[in-house]
This record gives sequence, C-alpha cells and structure tokens, in this order.
Amino acid sequence: MRNRPDGTGIRLYGDATMERAVLTSNEVEGIPNSGLFLDNHLTAFKAVRTAAEEGEILHPRVLHAILFAGLDEIPELAGREPGLYRTRRVFIGDPFTNTVIFPDPRKVQEFMTKWWEAALDIVLPYEESRRWHFHAWFESIHPFSDGNGRVGRLLWWNMAMLDYASIDIIGKYAYDVYVKRLEQWSERNEYVSLASPEEAKLLWASRG
Repeated sequence: MRNRPDGTGIRLYGDATMERAVLTSNEVEGIPNSGLFLDNHLTAFKAVRTAAEEGEILHPRVLHAILFAGLDEIPELAGREPGLYRTRRVFIGDPFTNTVIFPDPRKVQEFMTKWWEAALDIVLPYEESRRWHFHAWFESIHPFSDGNGRVGRLLWWNMAMLDYASIDIIGKYAYDVYVKRLEQWSERNEYVSLASPEEAKLLWASRG
C-alpha cells in the first residue's frame, strides 16, 4: 500500500463512501441496486480503490469486464460482451430534438489507445481540471455498448484517489448539470455530432 506525502499509510475511502457512490451511480442511470448489478459495481469500486492505493489506474476494459460479469446470461442483456469495445454505432437523445451520435465503432480502438496512453503519461497529481478532461474525453468516445457512465465514473474516482482527493458523487439533482458539462466538452472537442432530424428518425427507427 502506498503512502501519503507525509509517509503514513493510506486506506482510501471507507466502505460507507464506496456503497453510497455505487448506489447513487446506479440510481441516476436507472440501474437496479440489487443482484449482480450492485455486487459487480461494488467489486469494481474495490478494485479501483486497491489500484489507487498502489498508485495505479485500472484499464477501462478491466472495469467493464468486472461490471458485466455474468450479466450477459440474463435474457434481456444477451449480447453484452464484458470487457470488449462496441462494434456498432451508439446514440442518445430523441428523434424530435437533438440526437447525439458517438464516434464510429471503427475508431474506438484508436481513440481509446490515445486516451489510455495520455492517462498513463500524466505526472501526478491529475488535479481536478485534468480529471474532468479525461472523464469527459472517455464519455465522448463511449467505447462500450453499455455501461459507459458507470465505467467512466469509476475511472474518474480512480484518478481522484490517486490525488488523495474527494470523489464526486453525482446524484439525481445534479445529474442534468453533469450531463450538460459533458456535452459542452464534447462540442468543444468535436468528439460527438448531432444528427439531422431525418437521420435521427432513421437511427431511432433502427432500434426496432
């Protein structure tokens, strides 16, 4: 276990903080706080905490594999591939206002390689602005078919722990502001695009 700057050992964040962070993260996305949905998320947080205590950051694919272990056996979640990047286009929004389209799946590996190399290249501390930059950058790539918000927040917390900083727990009342901040980063960095009304209707129709 690594030491604080003053040389004393550190146990980063107690179980109560961990549980509150996980329960809130699931709640804002409508994820059940029970069964594997909860157990896997708690396990992923513990893995992040251990990595930070050793001065490390976990790879997003590792976190995704932990989060989705066993969930692909649930009928309504069939087709989920724990730890693997998406192979299809993903989008959010609605067909009548702004539909946000994330990067082409053929670009995901390239974008995530750049993200990971940049994350490893940072000399600590990450500092708040850098932590947000990497979090928003990850969310704008949206590398997985599902679970990007949960994985992204785990990475965000991992970086905060490396700085001995408090973690940001985004509750339902702050969620809209959080999403708007992500959108503003994406617009400035041109990582996402808005579909035309016609394209949006076709995309949503393709969901079946």
